[in-house]
Amino acid sequence: MLLTGTFLRSLDDKLRLAIPKRLREAMDCAVGAPLYIAPGTDGSLAVYTEEAFRRLGERIEGVSPTEQHVRAFTRLFLRSSAACGIG
Repeated sequence: MLLTGTFLRSLDDKLRLAIPKRLREAMDCAVGAPLYIAPGTDGSLAVYTEEAFRRLGERIEGVSPTEQHVRAFTRLFLRSSAACGIG
């Protein structure tokens, strides 16, 4: 799913990020369903549903790990990704 638009967000006192309702609805996220936050490009964050993150993981697993840049990307991407609940 391709989401468009710009949303300025900030962290609250407990370092939580609020995902705008319009985006949650567009991603069909139920309360309590995990979202995966991962590094995007140019300092941005990418947000994935559980299914989209699983598919991305399968694509990463399908790439040959013989090249150094592939291994470096995989380590950075997976190390920097986190599952977060929607409350």
